[in-house]
Amino acid sequence: LALAPAVTAAVLTAAVLTAAVLALSWVSPLGQSYAALFAHSAAVPAASAEIRQNTAAGSQILMVGCSWDPTILYYAHRRGLTLRAAAPQGYDLSGYDYAYLCDPSLALEDYLPSSLRPRKIAPNLYRVAS
Repeated sequence: LALAPAVTAAVLTAAVLTAAVLALSWVSPLGQSYAALFAHSAAVPAASAEIRQNTAAGSQILMVGCSWDPTILYYAHRRGLTLRAAAPQGYDLSGYDYAYLCDPSLALEDYLPSSLRPRKIAPNLYRVAS
């Protein structure tokens, strides 16, 4: 299949200009910072590794005493709920099988309804069951 010389020239010009823009962007200071981000992936937080190693895929985790930062659950590949205070009376936490305590100075029992009994399974991770 032969293309017309004008079409071939236009495609070649577009390819060369695209390559030039990408090359110039890559060597610019901003491009170098993006290249550094791609070259070095972030380390998995220890909390995420603890959760992932001790819970089944699909488990939902109660995060107690943690900030609103979602990276712990993100890197653990789990879903969850952050409790910054005790769960409201009557709030249904039955779908949560585990609780992660970010601040060891807190008493996990103060944040959970009395129907849930935490049992420690890892340094900061608890199995909660009715």
